Amino acid sequence: MKAFDRIMFPVDLSESSDRIVPRLKGIIKNFNAELHVVFVARIFGHFAGMHVPHPAIKNFEAEIVEGSKKRLAEFVDVYFPDYPKVKSAVLSGDITEQMLEYIDNNKIDLVMMA
Repeated sequence: MKAFDRIMFPVDLSESSDRIVPRLKGIIKNFNAELHVVFVARIFGHFAGMHVPHPAIKNFEAEIVEGSKKRLAEFVDVYFPDYPKVKSAVLSGDITEQMLEYIDNNKIDLVMMA
């Protein structure tokens, strides 16, 4: 069986984000893998064409990122408090593009999503 050294767990921080956690814990412990819990905050630049001031959009996006960092830290503290090899990241942009870039940049071996 192939060893998985780095596992990515993208979450949307909804109530269903925790459903896969028990199975995920078994896999990360079995492989002693590094866990990357990732949330991607969507950008809202497309609203600029609707006469929404660009600074208002940027301020709103910054607030979403900061709130997401706090919520993701809480999620990790609740579900992975005893796991030392966990990293978390809040990214912003197109969800698919950001996830694929993160996978490449961090040499992720496996992605587990609920």
